[in-house]
Amino acid sequence: HHVKMKIAGIAHELITFFYSVGGTDFDIKIREDAEQHAIFFRSNYDEEHFPRVEQLIRYLNQGRRPAIEETYWGLAGGGDLQDESEMLLIGAMIDHADIKIADGYVTFYLYRNRG
Repeated sequence: HHVKMKIAGIAHELITFFYSVGGTDFDIKIREDAEQHAIFFRSNYDEEHFPRVEQLIRYLNQGRRPAIEETYWGLAGGGDLQDESEMLLIGAMIDHADIKIADGYVTFYLYRNRG
């Protein structure tokens, strides 16, 4: 149950972040199997906020860091990813990210391994 709450929290934070950078069109899909949870997320954004989108992408590509995740998960109460620590937390919670940017949209495939 705790892991599923974290997956839902990641999705919530991504939606909140993209609202804050002008997003108006969101697609999200969450899938789990025996090996991993996968989150598909796609959103548009306002081009003037592209530096913040790039910063989020850098953090998502850093890979999972369980010590950071466990330390900060309980403290992160639903912020708006305005602050760097919120973005770091999301990056620390995923094992792998595939990210594409095209035509004013960002598409994420985020993976969190079980175990």
